[in-house]
Amino acid sequence: KPAWGRRGVRTLRHTLVITRTEGEADRIVLHDNVEDPYQLKNCAAENPELVERLTSKELNYWLKKTGDPWLEC
Repeated sequence: KPAWGRRGVRTLRHTLVITRTEGEADRIVLHDNVEDPYQLKNCAAENPELVERLTSKELNYWLKKTGDPWLEC
């Protein structure tokens, strides 16, 4: 199903990746590319507001603009 899989967004400072698998909760990974340039630490749990902002303002905007079915899940 095209609406499953990974989608993400990268800003100058952060990389956000959301993995969606049928029957499972979304897996969210957030990296701070300045503090952790090798992306070794997932800092999503410590930054829920940032995850929400990047998802709603950046990722979902682009997915809507491109008609990606991932938003339908």
